[in-house]
Formats: sequence, structure tokens, C-alpha cells
Amino acid sequence: VRVVANRPAGLGEQRAAFDTRTWALPRVVAQAIGPHLVRVGWFPQVTAAAVRVYRVGANGRRALAATLPAPTSSWDDTAVTPGTVARYIVVRPNATAQIAAASSAAVHALVPSALPASSAELLRGKAAWLAFSGDSLDDDSYAKLDVDQIVATATRAGLKAVELRMAYGAFDELTPAAKATIDRLIDGLVGHHVAVIGWTVPRQNAFDDLARNAAVAAYRTPAGSAISGLAVDLERGDEFLGDGPVGYAALSTYLATLRRAVGPRVLLVATVEDPFLEHLDAAKFPYAAIARDADVLQPMTYWRMLGPWDSVPKAQAAVAGSVGLVRRLAGRDVPIDVGAQTGVLGRRGAPPADELAAAVEASRRAGAIGVTFYDWTGTGPAQWDAIARSAW
Repeated sequence: VRVVANRPAGLGEQRAAFDTRTWALPRVVAQAIGPHLVRVGWFPQVTAAAVRVYRVGANGRRALAATLPAPTSSWDDTAVTPGTVARYIVVRPNATAQIAAASSAAVHALVPSALPASSAELLRGKAAWLAFSGDSLDDDSYAKLDVDQIVATATRAGLKAVELRMAYGAFDELTPAAKATIDRLIDGLVGHHVAVIGWTVPRQNAFDDLARNAAVAAYRTPAGSAISGLAVDLERGDEFLGDGPVGYAALSTYLATLRRAVGPRVLLVATVEDPFLEHLDAAKFPYAAIARDADVLQPMTYWRMLGPWDSVPKAQAAVAGSVGLVRRLAGRDVPIDVGAQTGVLGRRGAPPADELAAAVEASRRAGAIGVTFYDWTGTGPAQWDAIARSAW
């Protein structure tokens, strides 16, 4: 594998390479994804017989935790205690003389502390998405954020929360260079009673991706301001969790694994594709599977981008249709927060103030718990005025 940093010429390259063929002995590891989930893994994959995993208690005694028939290469322990050290002995079958001496391995994982509780009440009202890049050279760099203006705008608009993009797959947007600015932003918003929800964009249903989400949920500034739950962007496509059967499976299971990792008390908002505007059903997008572990479903109801919904009556119809269909496809009674378009997302432009105000009111009438506006940088003065005037 060769990885090259995506940076302008002259700033150097970052490269990494490995070759598993050079590994002489099997590897066994254990690491926490979050405070309620440890993943134990081994290489190479066991293809015959079974693997036995034992938990090791504080007294040194071991108890059989799982027997895993081949083929197998990992096991998830959901019975861990936050803030402790989880210890295991993994016994693999002696497939060859080469690995006989290493067939039993002792491993441990540091389990992080439990996460603070958060709930859907944080989105009861108005909110907005805010993205930034941790690279100072990007167009949406953290360096271009006016923290004081953002806090003032959020307060004036009556926002209950800001969904701040903190991770893209396993990539952490909160780079060392960006940390001071983003910490000040989080402190400013929380200090004005605006909750900050960590917005993440999964790329793979894999350890590093899931662990990054859990780390975002655990983030706290040096001043003590905490992230309050996660808004997890679950979409199809190459830039997200994929297409076809593999993508569908990843969309179906990602939030369930994340829920096991962070525990039952952490707000998980599932940002999903809009079934009404995109003509989706359960065969194309696993709404019910996602809804089982979501505290809130948040359809991306970008009416002007996704169709000729470019008037007040059409915007109202789009919102009502979206909320109703999401509720039906969810298969259970789960709160719905409408993701509303505010900026230019296509040739039909941004919704004018009256259209945006009508969409907010339509969301209320449809029974949504709130509206989250997409996105901050694309929202103009007229839209912010409409948001501020819209009561919730």
C-alpha cells in the first residue's frame, strides 16, 4: 500500500508501506472501539476448527467468553466495563507446526471511560450543520472561521445545536493546527447554550472508522466543553459507505456496531437520504435497520437540489412527504429532524426566505422535532433572517 499526502507540490510527501507476507508469526491484538466494545483480532484468519477466547479476571482466572468456528479472524466483546483494562487469552487451533508455539496469546485493551449522556431533546428546535477542513490551505479551512460571528449568528437565530463535522471516515478533521480554533468555537457555542453535536461521515464499517466516531463522541475541550452525541451521515456512493450489496450491508450494520461501542445513553442521529425526493424504498436503503439504533432520523430534504420543488407550496409538500415516508419506512416510532436546504446546491439556487420559513412550518405540522439547516457557509443573510424569525 502506498499513501501519498494530498498536498501542493513543495510541501513534501507522506508515504507508508507494509507487506503482510513478511510477518513471521501470527498476530493477536485487542483494542477498544469505544467504552462498551473491545474488538479482539488475529492474523492470519483461522480457516479450520475453532478459536476460543477467554476473559481474564482481576484474580487471574480465565473464563470462556466465546468459541468461534472457522473461518474467523475477530470477535467483539460487548460485556466490557468502561474505564478498565480488558484482558483476554486467545487460543487458536494448531494448524501447523510453525504456529504451534504461538497458538495461545494473552492480550489486553484499555477501555475508555463512559461517555456523557445526551438525548434527542438537543435537536428539539432549530440547528445547523457546520463543516470545516483541518488543512489551512483548503477553501473551507478552519482558519477562515470567524468564531465570534458564528456564535453570535447561532444565538440570534435561536439555534439549539450545531452539528460540527469532526471526522471523515477514519480521518480526524481536528488537526493540531485547527485545535485551538475549534476548541474556542465549541466553548463559545456551549457557553451560549448551543449544543455541539459531532457530525461524522463514515466510509467503511471498519475498526478505525468506528473508533474515530467514538473518539469524536468523547471529545472535550481543555475548558471542559463536551461534544453532545453524534450525527452520523449514512449515504450510498464511493465517498460514503458504498453501493450495491456491500454498501447496503454496511449501511445496515454501521450504526448498530457504533451503538454497541458508545452505549445506550449517547445521542445517535442518523442522517439519511431522503426517500420521498430520491424515490427510495427499503430495498434500496435500509431505513428500518438504521432506525433500530438511531435516536433521531434526519432525512436530507434538499428540495431544490433533488427536484423541481421551487415554490412555497412545493417546499411544503416535499417536507410533508419526506417526514411521512421516513416515518413509515423506519418501522418504529422514532423522532424525525428535517435536514433543510438553505444554500445553493444546484441550478435552482437557494430557497428564498419565504420558502425556507414555509418549510420550517411544514416540518412542525408534519410532527418533526426540529429542523437542521444545510449548511452554514451556504446560508445567506436573507436565510438567516428567515431562520431567526421562524419560531420553534
